[in-house]
Amino acid sequence: MRRVLAVDDEASIRLPVIDAREDAGFEIDEANTTNEALDIIRRRHGKSVKQDERCFVGRYVRES
Repeated sequence: MRRVLAVDDEASIRLPVIDAREDAGFEIDEANTTNEALDIIRRRHGKSVKQDERCFVGRYVRES
């Protein structure tokens, strides 16, 4: 099954996105903060993740 990570600190934004993706057949992981999202990515992929410090919206680069 396809998986999506929904990240937003506002539940009123995050929850409708989650509902729509679940209805479309996705499995959902959710995080309230960038740090929570990075932790989820690290656990799922077992790789190091480096956050772009200049980007406050939480863009990341997955290192191989």
